[in-house]
Amino acid sequence: MDSSKVLKLLEIIKEIKITKKKFKKVIIYINENEDIKNSLSEVIKDNLKELIKMWQNNEDAEFDYYFEMKKYHTYINKQFTNEILNNMWEDYIESGLSFRVKLMFLCD
Repeated sequence: MDSSKVLKLLEIIKEIKITKKKFKKVIIYINENEDIKNSLSEVIKDNLKELIKMWQNNEDAEFDYYFEMKKYHTYINKQFTNEILNNMWEDYIESGLSFRVKLMFLCD
């Protein structure tokens, strides 16, 4: 891999870590707010649990791993009624989309 690709990959790794932190903040916010936690549907809870597992096991993740997360995100997007939580979720999603696009271009 040439040096420019290595630098791009390092940038993507940094973005992945930032995205993971944003996801953790979403989970912490939910767990700290019982009303929100209790109001989540089972579908949302199940998909959040799957995403938690995926983020906990992403150390050796390959390109497609991050695209697999999409199916869990799809069930959650626009489902939060709490404005703060919804904004945090959207920020997390935008961050994830950014590094996934960069991954696609890197793999070309």
